[in-house]
Amino acid sequence: MSIYAQSGIIQSDRKQAGAKTMSAQPQYITDSNGHKLSVILPMADYLELLEDLEDLATIAERKDEGTIPLEDVLKELNL
Repeated sequence: MSIYAQSGIIQSDRKQAGAKTMSAQPQYITDSNGHKLSVILPMADYLELLEDLEDLATIAERKDEGTIPLEDVLKELNL
């Protein structure tokens, strides 16, 4: 097995929406043929990925929920 680092910044369309950009410098564990087997990330980036995964799971669970018109929300909040 080999371990090598690849520096860089992981970016996505989320950056345009003001989301944080992970400053990952992943390291890869490879087999003797150079095939990537595993990745090593900084803990902060790993935790951010877990949070994103949880957010996506919540979105998927709620995809069939109804919506409330903005006017109704404003009335309920007395705005």
